[in-house]
Amino acid sequence: MRFPLLAWSFSDDELMTLRGTHSLVNLYSAAPRQVLTLHPVEVPSRRIGHFGFFREAMQPTLWPRSLAALQSLAAGAVPPGTPSGATTVHTMPS
Repeated sequence: MRFPLLAWSFSDDELMTLRGTHSLVNLYSAAPRQVLTLHPVEVPSRRIGHFGFFREAMQPTLWPRSLAALQSLAAGAVPPGTPSGATTVHTMPS
């Protein structure tokens, strides 16, 4: 795979840790890769967890970010981090 890959890691995800996300993303070494770590305080929410992204409560916050990231990827750009200072962007080395 050579197209840009963007993975989101939620800081309170009890099933897929940041380390696990990095391990998964690193399987695609030929692709430009980024991992964004999102924290519940950014949403704002008390908790996101592993399945929280799919909750209706995340529709006004996380879903538009996801759509913007997909549109950016479709346009051939690697999506930048969000404006919030709480987001951590990890650009993976080739």
